[in-house]
Amino acid sequence: MNNNITTTAESGNTPQEEKNFTQDQLNAIVSTRLAKERAKLEAELEDREKGRVKLEEEMTLREQELVRREFQIKAKETLTARGYPVSILEALNATDEASLDKLPQHIIGHACRRNSKG
Repeated sequence: MNNNITTTAESGNTPQEEKNFTQDQLNAIVSTRLAKERAKLEAELEDREKGRVKLEEEMTLREQELVRREFQIKAKETLTARGYPVSILEALNATDEASLDKLPQHIIGHACRRNSKG
């Protein structure tokens, strides 16, 4: 299909030269413009995706920090309620409530072993 298409460009009252394009030429022009626009939109989408991933990573880090702080508060409350000094929390390797619940058993067991040696 090789149709000729004539376009006339007029500016004011001065007639311009007529340009003839074949259908193949028009297809090539449109294809080029579409490819440029598609590349631009794909780059924009990629940038947005990178931004979304970065925000998700930041949210995950904030959530982890919040969980850690909440655990520290609970751990201090638990130690205080059980009669242990809060200052030992930093020396203990408790990372969750289950390990915190086992601490009194470990502390008592360790104290008993030290007393039996001495």
